[in-house]
Amino acid sequence: MLKINQDKDLIFILPPKRLKEHRYSLGLMYISGYLRDHGFDNLIIDGKFIATRGYQYDNRERAKEEIIKAVVELKPQVIGFTATTMEIAEAVEMNRRIKAELEVFSIIGGPQATADPAGVINSGFDVAVIGEGEKTALELMEELQKEQPDLQRVRGIAWPDQNNNVVINEQREYMDLTDLSLPAYDKVNMAYYTKIWDDIIRGIPMKAVMVMASRGCPYSCTFCACNQVFGRQVRYRDLENIKKEINLLKNEYNVEGIWFADDTLTTNYDHVRKICRIMKESGLYWGAQSRVDLVNEEIIKLMAESGCLQLDFGVESGSQRVLDEIINKRIKLSDVEKAFELCQKYGIRREAGFMIGLPNETKEEMRQTFEFAKKIKADHYSFSIFTALPGTKLFNDFFKDRISVADYCNFSFFQSQDKFNRSGVSDSQELEKLFEGWRQGIFEGVKKRGLTHFLRLAAIWFKLGNKKERWDFIFFKIKRAFKYYFGKISKGIARSFFFEGTRRPDFKNISKHLDYNQYWLERGFKLRSKLMEREVIFLDWINRGAKVLDLGCGSSRLPYELKEKKGCQVSGLDISSLVIDNLKRAGIGGVVADIESPDFHLADQYDYIVISEVLEHIKYPENLIAKIKNSADYLAISIPNSAFYRYRFGLMFGGRFFTQWMTHPAEHLRFWSHNDFLLWLNDLGLEVVKFKSSNGFRFKDVWPNMFGHQICYLVKTKK
Repeated sequence: MLKINQDKDLIFILPPKRLKEHRYSLGLMYISGYLRDHGFDNLIIDGKFIATRGYQYDNRERAKEEIIKAVVELKPQVIGFTATTMEIAEAVEMNRRIKAELEVFSIIGGPQATADPAGVINSGFDVAVIGEGEKTALELMEELQKEQPDLQRVRGIAWPDQNNNVVINEQREYMDLTDLSLPAYDKVNMAYYTKIWDDIIRGIPMKAVMVMASRGCPYSCTFCACNQVFGRQVRYRDLENIKKEINLLKNEYNVEGIWFADDTLTTNYDHVRKICRIMKESGLYWGAQSRVDLVNEEIIKLMAESGCLQLDFGVESGSQRVLDEIINKRIKLSDVEKAFELCQKYGIRREAGFMIGLPNETKEEMRQTFEFAKKIKADHYSFSIFTALPGTKLFNDFFKDRISVADYCNFSFFQSQDKFNRSGVSDSQELEKLFEGWRQGIFEGVKKRGLTHFLRLAAIWFKLGNKKERWDFIFFKIKRAFKYYFGKISKGIARSFFFEGTRRPDFKNISKHLDYNQYWLERGFKLRSKLMEREVIFLDWINRGAKVLDLGCGSSRLPYELKEKKGCQVSGLDISSLVIDNLKRAGIGGVVADIESPDFHLADQYDYIVISEVLEHIKYPENLIAKIKNSADYLAISIPNSAFYRYRFGLMFGGRFFTQWMTHPAEHLRFWSHNDFLLWLNDLGLEVVKFKSSNGFRFKDVWPNMFGHQICYLVKTKK
């Protein structure tokens, strides 16, 4: 039996990355407000809470540590997590670490818990909330406070029985939204969420926030699982309740704009007319999501007159076959053109969402998508490379048996991985190049239409208050743009005369001991999303199915790609436990070891040992090579070439030798030219099978000692 008597007894935990986002976690706030109104006060650990502890968000890893520390100190009875598929691994880790310190009951909800309740229960949570959370959470809290709780009585949850078998209870009916409480705005960092920003109503800088006026989606798009959480029947909130919420946001938090987060606001025209009346009375600007087949001239005109600035449309593809046969969008391309013309006629900005890389989509159909995107001349675009999410039809049809949750740890909507790619462009790197090239071409058109956008914003500017904050935002944007373009110019100069990316080292920290866990924590450790050029070379050199050790793996993506693309048996070795923990979360084995320790040795035999940009960081690399050269058939080594022409120019014209350390000299201890390194390898009894410059000037393969920036070597022990 649990006793929930004060707010700290029930704590909701946001995924760390959400602490920097400008869109608050509306679903969690609804649950928090609903529970409080029914007698269960609670806390939400977000930026507002940890700011009271003297911490401001700087990176994801440190935020995670602060959250765990805060929860452990508060000693709650119940903790609740929310997580998407991309966030679930982090939630699992946080739950495990908190439960190691406290005897606490843990709950998880959100899209991943709904899509795979058994999976999250087997990951260490006590209960998974399936679907809509408010009534389920309340019933669960009431049950947990009983003398003898019986989870079998709580509808809409999954839980482990005494034998650790996952029990999935009867599904809960969807709630009447007239019973819905207002979100717990007072429990989150509204000062941050209501700053002037341009990614709520996308592309329009103002103090805007999200409101949900309805739940549910009657459509069956094969890439989307939103109706698994809120159902297919559209349910509408009480209009007075919506009005009350909007007035609260306007009067208490000085909000200037509302973005309706409904899956589709315009499924019911009568409801839209009522929303328009509320918004016109409020005097606030607004935007929403809609479908191109669910707008007409009367509705568009009414929305424009009530302050609607922008409608977001999921166009998805410029191929009618893709829309019909692959994603079941149930729209026509002619619907898109008509809707966009109507919006333009009445001055409503149009945001268009597209994706490429869908299963069985051809390269020609992808090209049609970008040609169509150019044709409709949207004011704002969202482009992505398709990635299947659990719970969707496309996931079940094409990916269910080939993708695990770990595969989403370093996922991006702007990059492709072979495991996620079932399109007609089977090479993921080629798909990324097509995507990036076409995407940039579209954005050039947006820039040319930017003057019209600027004039619209100027008209809004004079109608709104908060002039100082608005100027601060404009100066921030100017400063960021200047920094970006100045950085490009500076980088060009640096490439000509100095080490690439060089800056003055932090001499103040020289006396500080180099702790690699702290080093990665400060940098915000993240497994790289793409292979570096030297790693592409190693991937090409290493044979399929080989046994490989990546020694000093750091944030390299190579182990993951070797496993996925070449079926290699891969493991990592690094001095940092943080590195190895993150590697394991990506499904790669690893061990923590100090390669400079006198006791270091390798017990196993390998086909390849990868030593990428490691030897220059240790004091006696000769000792390391002597210890490991007989533990593998081949060593794949890369080093920076100190004789690179830019470094020579740097000495001639800049007066400074290039550095490869930033916070401590122990980051870089040894230096070789390409010619030096060949001699060094020979003296250590190693034969060079082949070498290749990984980057540098165009003549890098003709004269590597002069023009090779980093050089890769495949070597073996001399017989």
